[in-house]
This record gives sequence, structure tokens and C-alpha cells, in this order.
Amino acid sequence: MPDDAAGMRLLVEHLVERGRRRVAYVGGRAEEAASVVRHDTLVAELRSRGLELVGPPLYGDWSEQWGRRAVDLVLGPAGASAGGPTGGAGEVDAIVFASDQLARGGCDRLREHGLRVPDDVAVTGYDDWEVMWLASRPPLTTVDMQMERPGQRAAELLIAAIEGDPAHGVERLAPRLVVRASTLGNG
Repeated sequence: MPDDAAGMRLLVEHLVERGRRRVAYVGGRAEEAASVVRHDTLVAELRSRGLELVGPPLYGDWSEQWGRRAVDLVLGPAGASAGGPTGGAGEVDAIVFASDQLARGGCDRLREHGLRVPDDVAVTGYDDWEVMWLASRPPLTTVDMQMERPGQRAAELLIAAIEGDPAHGVERLAPRLVVRASTLGNG
């Protein structure tokens, strides 16, 4: 299986290196493991650097529509203000979306609020789904789970089991961070 926690650690390290300190989280469905692991790891990694998540985690459908709506919630009733995005939770300089689809919708909505990605708000996705990161403006920084690798590794383990050397448990495979324009502005 892909290691979602390792991927989130890569994103946090990148955002902090880029000077981002006020991070919000937008996930998919709250009952799904990917949303929970990504959120929990984000919170732990921020805390290990003396930072806190801005506002509560936001959960919804895995859709561009939810990504757009979540940006409205992150920004709060005032929307974009003169000093940048603010809301009841305070200023936000990065939004970590739990999927590229969510992030693509979020980027669209930030632009509609008059905010520049990444200069005002850095945005990250997760999945490295080409159709989403290519269509996003700007192209998304994301985590590539290298989905071909779990299939390849499963085949290797199956062959080993057939040959009398079975493996047990869950093996987590490291993802990689793909840095693109959505995080490379001011910061």
C-alpha cells in the first residue's frame, strides 16, 4: 500500500521550507482512512515544528465542488481581505488538500476570491493525478503515490509465496513529492 503518512510528511517539510506557517486542511470523506491518516500526520508534523493547524479539518466529498466550498469555509465570512485570506480561524498561507481533485477546485475558488496561488496561498494536492494537476492553474504540487509500484510489489510477493516464501502483514511503499508552481511563489 502507498504510505500516506510519509507523503504528508514530505508535504509539510516542503511547505515549512517555503516559509508557510498557517496551514489549513481539506479532506475527503471523514470516515475514509486516507482523509484521517493525511490529517493526523499533518497535525503531528506541524506540531513537531511548533505549528498548529489553522481551524478545524474540513471533510466532504472527493470533488472539485467540495474543494471550492471548503475554500469559502477556510476564508470565513469576510472572504479575502486586504491583508490576505482571513476568517474566524485566522490567516491562512497554505491549504493542504487531501487530493488533487479537491485542490483543483480550491485553486479555482481562491482565484475567484482574488487571491494568487501561490503568492497569497500555497496549495498542495495528493495523488499526482495528471488530468487534475495539468488542468489546475497553477499546476499543483502534489504527492505521487506511484500507484504502479504497489501492483508490481504485489506481483513480486505473489510469486515469492508461490515459490514457498510467503510474506505477512502490510507493506507500505514510499511516495514522492512532485513540486510544481502551486507552492513556488513568495514565502
